[in-house]
Amino acid sequence: MPGHKPRRKEGAKYLTLNFSIASEDARAFCDHVVARIANEATRPTTRAKLVNVVAATTPSLLRAFSEGLWTYRATVKAQFSGERIGFRMFEQWREAMKGLHLIEHEPGGVRMIEDPWEEGGPAIVTEGIASHFRPTQGLVDLATSFGITAANLESHFKVEMPRTLVFLRDSSKTVKGKKTKGQRRPPPDTPEAKRCEYEVRAINDYLANIDIGGQLFHGFYRLFNQADTASFNWNKGGRLYTVDPASYQNRPKAERLAMTLDGQPVCEIDVSASYLTIYHGLIARDYRHLIPAEMRHIIFDATEDPYSLPGFERAVVKAWVSISLGRGELVERWSKQISKSFLEEHGKPIGEIHKAKDVRDAVLGRHPLLGLLNSLPISWADLMFHESEAIMRAMRELRERDIPSLPMHDCLIVPQGDEDIATAILKQSYLDICNIVPMIKREALR
Repeated sequence: MPGHKPRRKEGAKYLTLNFSIASEDARAFCDHVVARIANEATRPTTRAKLVNVVAATTPSLLRAFSEGLWTYRATVKAQFSGERIGFRMFEQWREAMKGLHLIEHEPGGVRMIEDPWEEGGPAIVTEGIASHFRPTQGLVDLATSFGITAANLESHFKVEMPRTLVFLRDSSKTVKGKKTKGQRRPPPDTPEAKRCEYEVRAINDYLANIDIGGQLFHGFYRLFNQADTASFNWNKGGRLYTVDPASYQNRPKAERLAMTLDGQPVCEIDVSASYLTIYHGLIARDYRHLIPAEMRHIIFDATEDPYSLPGFERAVVKAWVSISLGRGELVERWSKQISKSFLEEHGKPIGEIHKAKDVRDAVLGRHPLLGLLNSLPISWADLMFHESEAIMRAMRELRERDIPSLPMHDCLIVPQGDEDIATAILKQSYLDICNIVPMIKREALR
């Protein structure tokens, strides 16, 4: 669209495509909409696919509209890979619904931002802005005429678990100073892919029968990173992500702690300094031969807060360690984007609190093995993989005891009353996978 400047809509909800018909009223509504979309030349198979698109999109649209919000979704072809709804059918639905004035649509696009990890700035990154959608009052009124409202959507539509449970993402690319995310795609049909899919399906099947108070469960998928590198062997990244980006994984901690699992209040079991802890565990097990002889006696103390350094604010120390591990090299100075992000989160300029080099010297005084980061073959993707394996093993063992758990990257959410056994299992999982017992923090609403 010439002259169109893509922009985010405040509070927009993700437009999920994994709903299906669950009532006769919903069937009649979807058939009615498709009858208006289609014409005499439309084939029966196409009509059936359009019915599926109407059923898949309606719940998200109506729910967001009831809150005065838009929905958003990336509409490039690659983003429909593995979805229940195909790219062409979605496009056909979108254009027909716009023509009937049943939805509003604002196209997405690309804008430029600074790279938050780039020390030399101002490296430019292309950031995609998704397309935004919302129903018109006409669609809302039409749904209401069939007895369908935002308040009773669960009676008319049901959530289908995702068909594609594992994705691969290639490495990010930088061309002429512009950095873009690597392509995401389904995996090849291999034994390892099937094993990963089996594990994710077992998690989804179990949690689909658990009452997660406060939200619908849309299922998880597992995303592996750097799939185009020579060293990739299903050993990079691998985190579990919810299909719905608006789920608990992207909500504030207070909202997560207010959830329930099968009617029970929850406790969040958090691994302190997960990446830093795993880094030291892997060095001791896999890279001891690469450590200078005079440093081989050093042992990482996971029983005390590794970010607590005398004379330094903990938040600054944590930021320095996290960014260094994320970049694979020690931070020597604060970039503009790092300073901006810290100011937005903590309300104080990071550079006015501590210089990056001062933080570096203090951290290396406490954790000298971190000084080898630039020379060791340990990347953020390796750390994330080991973390994800430990989390998934703990979830499996809890599931075998019929204890539900929800992953939050480096922590688990479990019912209160099960936190002791969950803590013990998570510690053992880290020891088995990462060669180290982490420090665990627990938090719950009282």
